[in-house]
Amino acid sequence: MKEEESNKLEIKFSYLEDTVYKLNKIVSAQELELVAIKNKMEELTEKMEDLDIENRPNRKPPHY
Repeated sequence: MKEEESNKLEIKFSYLEDTVYKLNKIVSAQELELVAIKNKMEELTEKMEDLDIENRPNRKPPHY
């Protein structure tokens, strides 16, 4: 392989490495955001269930 071709491949590889690094940072940030959204959704679901029970006090619990 010629030196020029080798240099071109090294440059392309460097760009690919940089792209993979940037994409990894983005995916990691999105994962943290997704976990936060799931936690908030669970919290809101519990609040909605509590409100439903408060609005219908004569309702039997689910285990009856």
